[in-house]
Amino acid sequence: MKRRLSFIFFAMLPLAAVTVAAPPPPPPGAPVVPAAALEIISTDQARVELARVLSYAKRYDEALAEYRTVVVARPADTALRAEYGQVLGWAGRHAEAVAALSAVPAADLSPDAAVLLADLILGDKKFAEAAVLYRRGLAAKPADALTRFKLARVLSWEKHYDDSLVEYRTLLAAAPDDLQVRRHYAQTLGWAGRLEDAAAEWRRTLPAEATP
Repeated sequence: MKRRLSFIFFAMLPLAAVTVAAPPPPPPGAPVVPAAALEIISTDQARVELARVLSYAKRYDEALAEYRTVVVARPADTALRAEYGQVLGWAGRHAEAVAALSAVPAADLSPDAAVLLADLILGDKKFAEAAVLYRRGLAAKPADALTRFKLARVLSWEKHYDDSLVEYRTLLAAAPDDLQVRRHYAQTLGWAGRLEDAAAEWRRTLPAEATP
């Protein structure tokens, strides 16, 4: 019996040695993980990701150089061109940003890019266009109080007072103690000819008079 067990033990040794043997190292430069197991990131996409990281770090000139390389290679990529225009705006290159973003179909602008373009064209008094863009931003982010405030102001400048007042009331419903929003609301009520309502709202924004 001992002889038989000894034979089995020694017979298994080569198998054990094969089982624990380390695989040969891959040749230099060979991928460690098979390509079939990976989500492939193209060179263009890697360049875009680099551009994004650089823009978040406010290294705008470097970011824009990377974006331009990919935009030239993919001129039909409207989402990429919109992103490029947005970074131009962040870099303070407003005229170039307006040109780049305006060349992108409105439907292809991200909500943030739409709001940025609206901000940029206000200087040219393109209030109607800005209002459309602000509404696009709000459709995606209805809780964005700053964009709603901008829309309310633009609508009042366009003399669309009723629409403007609706936006102000939405803001005040969420933040009734916001003094500046209420004062702008009161101002717009006055422009709309609702003088008694305007007076009441102005009073609400002033300190209570001390009782003698």
